[in-house]
Amino acid sequence: MSLTIKQAIQQVRDTLSPQFDSWLLDSHLMLCHCLSCERSTLLTHPERVLSAGQINKFQQLLHKRAQGEPLAYLIGYQEFWSHRLHVNEHTLIPRPETELLVEQALGLIGDKSGLTIADLGTGTGAIAIAIAKEHPGCEIVATDLSPQALAIAKQNIQTHQCDNIALLQSRWFEQLHGLQFDLVLSNPPYIAVTSHAVEPNVARYEPTSALFAGENGLEDIRQIIATSPNHLKSGGWLLLEHGFDQADGVQSLFAEHKFQSIQTVRDLSKHPRVTLAQWGPALK
Repeated sequence: MSLTIKQAIQQVRDTLSPQFDSWLLDSHLMLCHCLSCERSTLLTHPERVLSAGQINKFQQLLHKRAQGEPLAYLIGYQEFWSHRLHVNEHTLIPRPETELLVEQALGLIGDKSGLTIADLGTGTGAIAIAIAKEHPGCEIVATDLSPQALAIAKQNIQTHQCDNIALLQSRWFEQLHGLQFDLVLSNPPYIAVTSHAVEPNVARYEPTSALFAGENGLEDIRQIIATSPNHLKSGGWLLLEHGFDQADGVQSLFAEHKFQSIQTVRDLSKHPRVTLAQWGPALK
């Protein structure tokens, strides 16, 4: 059996297009993974014939993808903020909408240097790495309760040579005794356990501890907001990603705990996605 790049892409289309709008991108990523090539090769050499080993590897990936397994887990990485990050089943797969959290943090940092930043529930280390690469003068502490996730974050931090990130096993602020920060960021679990909106394959494959947060999805956000004043410097900011229908609830929690300058930012799909608020007077 012979198979060209063009035929392989057509095979992905026939197999995946009924259930995945991303079938073309999936085909490119799978083939680049199997052929160890760049996407430009697929476009300039569609007639290239795959070897028997490459065909076997490709067919295995296609079968697993058709079963709903996330592509990032199959190929072992996900792109975030132009950085390739190693992922596995112990980490949430970084989403494009989380880049909004990074954008808001960078806007607050501006041209300041030497700020202290905490990334709570770091997972792959995506948020911490994105900020560390943009501002190597900032000192970042990235936490996660999962030792498996921390192992992946450590690998990514080493790969991207981020010497300004320290990792710590902790549930939110619990192990950050006496530490205060200029900025605290988190993409915590925010899906209600009773929600039917989450895609079945997401709940099936990604770690539930990184997805679900109580009956209304605000359990972890509530805890972070309530405990953050002890860990924010005067004028410091707390930035949280949340569900598209949770902005009002998150803003109410910020107001309840006497935060100021509360604001919600929409993502590219026009959904309220990140809410941020300030503790005390503005940064000088």
